[in-house]
Amino acid sequence: MNIYSGACSCGLVKIEFSSRLELSDFEARICDCDFCVARNVKYISDSSGHLKLTSEGDLNFYQQGSNQAKFIACTQCDDIICASYKNLVEPERFIGSLNVNLLSNVSLLKNSVTVSPKKLTASDKLERWEQVWMPISFQK
Repeated sequence: MNIYSGACSCGLVKIEFSSRLELSDFEARICDCDFCVARNVKYISDSSGHLKLTSEGDLNFYQQGSNQAKFIACTQCDDIICASYKNLVEPERFIGSLNVNLLSNVSLLKNSVTVSPKKLTASDKLERWEQVWMPISFQK
């Protein structure tokens, strides 16, 4: 397993992304919604991987668009850490997609591609997230 690390701008939230894939295998996705564009967020995920967030404080949770996903952000610098989804059937299970800009070795990624989740129906979004997003765990 490869482990890639990073942090938000202020360092309050530490990130550990585990994947069997090399970072150079990933093509970041640029969401074209106003929220993500304004924050210059690019996402990667690996359904076989894992995202661990360690925070010295609380986290902010924002909802946008269809209000299905929650964007997890640092309370101090307000960097978006990841987009996440909590399944109502399994409320202890968080899955999500990492803002790759926060990784220390982001330069290893392939070129980015723009995506438009707002064109998907609510059920199509959930189905896609369940297929491609990764488990998230939290630690203080």
